[in-house]
Amino acid sequence: IYKDYLQSDFTIVHLEPSCFTAFIDDIPDLVQTDDAKKLKEKSMTFEDYLLSILDDTEIKWSSKTQDVLYHAHCHLKGEGMTNNVLKLLEKIPAIDAKLIDSGCCGMAGAFGYEEEHYEISMKIANQRLFPAIKEASDNTVIVANGHSCRCQIYDGLDKKAVHIAQLLETHLS
Repeated sequence: IYKDYLQSDFTIVHLEPSCFTAFIDDIPDLVQTDDAKKLKEKSMTFEDYLLSILDDTEIKWSSKTQDVLYHAHCHLKGEGMTNNVLKLLEKIPAIDAKLIDSGCCGMAGAFGYEEEHYEISMKIANQRLFPAIKEASDNTVIVANGHSCRCQIYDGLDKKAVHIAQLLETHLS
């Protein structure tokens, strides 16, 4: 059945950056088939998909002003794709978004939850990510598209970070 999908005109829209990079890097490298190449070609991040359709779509954004700090997932940093989230955030008139110069959050999937890695995980987060979030006002929204990044922020700072899809939902009129 999946071969029928590979032959059809569809896009795989990925919400999770690590899943996206698995489809564009890991699977094609490991499997090395035409099907794996097609999966790569059909894959897009959520923000890239929205950017591809927004110019042809009329959207009424709320006028609620909001400061946003964006923590880019390491997998997207590795692909040089961190600016696309900022480009999407710039489409919302009332948002002032800034990229956190944060490096890695330190979680790396489940790495930071393992007892032997917890201390190094926290050291990494405390280098740049946590200080940037602590400096932000309480009203600033933290956007982190990676699930493990959001967990690290919540567990380390007791502050909820959201996926860009959640932020966008709150700004639709």
